Amino acid sequence: MTVHKKAEKILEATTLLFLRVGVKKTTMDEIADAAKASKVTVYKYFADKDTLYLHVGKRMLTDHAAELRAVAASQATVFQKFGAALDSISTFADSGRFALCAELAAYNHTLDAELARYREIYRETLYALIGEGMAAGRMRPHLDRDMIFCYIDMGVVYYQQNEAYRRRMRDDEAFQKRFMHFFIENICAGGEAALQVE
Repeated sequence: MTVHKKAEKILEATTLLFLRVGVKKTTMDEIADAAKASKVTVYKYFADKDTLYLHVGKRMLTDHAAELRAVAASQATVFQKFGAALDSISTFADSGRFALCAELAAYNHTLDAELARYREIYRETLYALIGEGMAAGRMRPHLDRDMIFCYIDMGVVYYQQNEAYRRRMRDDEAFQKRFMHFFIENICAGGEAALQVE
């Protein structure tokens, strides 16, 4: 999405305000102040808050989708890619940006199509990584691609929706290690030991 520099500054300022203050509590005056622009300039690029809802959400989803695609296209090993993809997804959730996209879609339903496109890229990325892992003999042979995807996706969705679990995974290193050991043992051929050769 090509955006004028001033419009980009307005979108970034609006995103930060939405995350810090809340979507409904943020005023156009605050957006103009935070972007160091006049209200006239804000309205030049974005007709109203509803238009901002769409463009802020679209920008976040497009940026994160591009990040996921870059991970999948990298020259790293398959498990390094998995780690980078899951780190990227968890950072997106931890930042509040994923939840903000869902909230903005509730206010501007045009964003639903962008959310659907993002979910498809997320799905394609994980499927590509799973396929790469299976082709390299790194996944348990009795599991199929759909089963592995659903297993990973369940964890991602729970992480995105459960703040207490996110906090525990971030702050409790012992729990995180035990959980990741369990996670890896269930899908990887050779379990955690397989990661040591990476």
